[in-house]
Formats: sequence, C-alpha cells, structure tokens
Amino acid sequence: MEPLLAALKKELLSRDLLHADETTLEVLCEPGRPAQTDSYMWLYRTSGDTDHPVVLYDYQEGRSGQFAKAYLAGFSGYLQTDGWHGYHKVEEAGVTLCGCWAHVRRKFNEALVGPAAKQPDSKEAIGLAYCNKLFDVEKRPST
Repeated sequence: MEPLLAALKKELLSRDLLHADETTLEVLCEPGRPAQTDSYMWLYRTSGDTDHPVVLYDYQEGRSGQFAKAYLAGFSGYLQTDGWHGYHKVEEAGVTLCGCWAHVRRKFNEALVGPAAKQPDSKEAIGLAYCNKLFDVEKRPST
C-alpha cells in the first residue's frame, strides 16, 4: 500500500488548491496512551476535480499545526481550512491560506445578537445577507 499512498500524496501535493480539516478520534488500546486520550484524524483533499479526487487521511496523536506543515511539505498552493490558528504553520512553508464561507457565515450569525439582531442594516446582518446571497448563487444549476 505504501507505493500507492506515496503516489496519491504526490498527486495531492501537485495541485494548486487543497482543503484540510481535522477531527478528534478516540483510539482504544493504543500503546502508551490511556483509552480516553484524544487523537486526531487529519483530512487532506484536492479541490474541484470530481473525476479524479484525492482524499487522504493522516492519523496523529495531536492537533499541532506542525502536523499539517509536515504532511504538506512541498505543497505551495492554496489551502482552504476552517480558520483554526494551527494552520498558520503552513504559511511558514509558503502556502496561502483561504477561509471557508460556511465558517464566515456562522460567525456573522453568532454575532447577530442583542441590538444588532433588530437592525437589518447592522454590519452583522449585512454580512449574513451577503453570505446567504453567495450560497444562493452556488445553488443555481450550472449551464
């Protein structure tokens, strides 16, 4: 499997735009670690290629941005993430970070409380409306 995995990773790193995310994972009976210890599964995916996408998972014992930096060594394109600060480690290696509009929208929605919630012209409401319009455009059938 290692030659196949190496070929897929080489293809992944050759692309201009990637997506990344990480999530907790509990591994039972892992040597030297209590069963309740959180580990992380990191996901890296190519973008826009529905015919030949590459999706790779990388198990790590932690959530340090150093893991993403090490895994993406040699990549020099754009990386879209959820904005977690750990991904700034890849910027040190020449990668350009891009945000996710779904996460931006969530922040506008969370900020839309108190007096701002009753003002349709508040910055929060304007930002949320902009994101909603953007998502409406994406829902339109392509021609």
